Amino acid sequence: MLRLKTILILLLYTLCVFKLIGQGGFRKRIDVPGSYGSKAIAAFETTPNNYLIISKTQVNENGFTVTKLDFINYNSLANTYTIKQVGDTANSYNDDFTWVRNYGKKIGNYIYFAQYAKSVTQSNYFGVFLKLNQNGDTIWKKKFLTLNHDINLFQCNKSIDDGFLLVGKIRDASFNSKLLLIKTDSNGNELWRKTVNGPSPNYYEGRDVIQDSVTKHIIVTGSVFKINSFGTQHDSKFVILFDSLGNQLHSLPATYQLDNSSSGILKDNLNNYYIFGYKVKYYDGLNPKSVGFITKFKITGNSLTQIYDKEVGEVNTSAAFVSISLDQEQNLKVIGIIDTSQAQNVLINYMVQVLKLNPNAEIIKKRYYSYFLNSNWEYGVGALGGNLTQDGGLIVPLDKIKNNAPRPAFFVKYDSTGCDTSAFYCATVGIRENNYQAADVNIYPQPANQIVNLSSPLFANKTAQIQISNNLGQLCYEQQIQFYNGTAQLPLVNLPTGIYFIKLTDEDLKTFTQKLIIE
Repeated sequence: MLRLKTILILLLYTLCVFKLIGQGGFRKRIDVPGSYGSKAIAAFETTPNNYLIISKTQVNENGFTVTKLDFINYNSLANTYTIKQVGDTANSYNDDFTWVRNYGKKIGNYIYFAQYAKSVTQSNYFGVFLKLNQNGDTIWKKKFLTLNHDINLFQCNKSIDDGFLLVGKIRDASFNSKLLLIKTDSNGNELWRKTVNGPSPNYYEGRDVIQDSVTKHIIVTGSVFKINSFGTQHDSKFVILFDSLGNQLHSLPATYQLDNSSSGILKDNLNNYYIFGYKVKYYDGLNPKSVGFITKFKITGNSLTQIYDKEVGEVNTSAAFVSISLDQEQNLKVIGIIDTSQAQNVLINYMVQVLKLNPNAEIIKKRYYSYFLNSNWEYGVGALGGNLTQDGGLIVPLDKIKNNAPRPAFFVKYDSTGCDTSAFYCATVGIRENNYQAADVNIYPQPANQIVNLSSPLFANKTAQIQISNNLGQLCYEQQIQFYNGTAQLPLVNLPTGIYFIKLTDEDLKTFTQKLIIE
């Protein structure tokens, strides 16, 4: 009886520990009433366990297809929600499904949201800037117009004088797009605007903006098109420094050999700035193979000084960073997408990647989550931004990569460990990134004799710890081996004929276990 009581106490203690570590993780899909296609594009924590989710919904209104914005209030404890909608035939919001972008900012107790819309009977878009309270009620809405031009707003931020800065692009009928920077007062009323022409073929798009509190300079990042030295048009990230009145001062050098683009910008408590996004490494036919990047820099006088420009990711994958936040230790909490199909030789399956990096962009921890639901979620699911929560977690809007409706508004809360459910579930069931799968590592020949070969593009040039155990679980062999270009060879000396289990543990503590037959 005493032994049983002790076991129960230990079990209860273990469950409580897992509960404390992993509290707050959840996944939620909401079918918006009357919609025939929804997409969560932004997610914010308003108060503990309460979240405001912004999604786009397509509805039929008076014979027209109208894209509305949904403001979904979700309570994770009660699992209840309410929905408020804005939009009509005169204000149909854009149905752009670009995923490498963050949407909106939570500043104090309000949420600010820059978008663009148009009347269903007109061709030109106008910019829209919304201020929302934490219940999703619209405090004010501002429009930004230019005759016979599209104004597309993509992001906003607070200026140091309690006004706002808006970025996006202004586009004419010939699809020439200039970078657009707008300054408003505290009520969103326009004070001035600046445009910047791009190089041929003249396309600029601002993705994010921030103002430095010391110099009062403004930094804008985004994407620019240019013809490279091979005569090919490519997308490239840019960073431009403006003074407080929007006059251009300096920019970081951009490369145009292959596509790359930035998604956002943030500042740490040491006055360092980071931009992030994706870089294409090469093309496999028409399919780009990309990697997430982080560029760190400082403001030096009227110039920008780059500290590093690092690629972060695995070989033979496609990946991008869409959102980065800073935790209390100034580590980088990254939300992105990754497709490992080429490395695994399987069908395309985009996954959400949740990374923790130190300020030098070195990986501390990584998790990959596959949210493939059914055949209607072909190609997998990617993230569309993310924001920190008070418990050190992240609230993230997600959507399937292939744009085919209908689908629900889908969002996930990751706890401080990066888990999207309870830590107990993560520990007992296991998650994709903690264990390599059978398709990830090839061990041959089977049966083996004097040597065994190991091959994996995911190991690249990593060092791995090898452990071989017999079928009784006894450790028979242990050694560190070095992979070169994804291959390694292991001598099987002094191991008698029989059935064994070989376990690989890489530098990131990611493991792989497979049966090994020696004859």
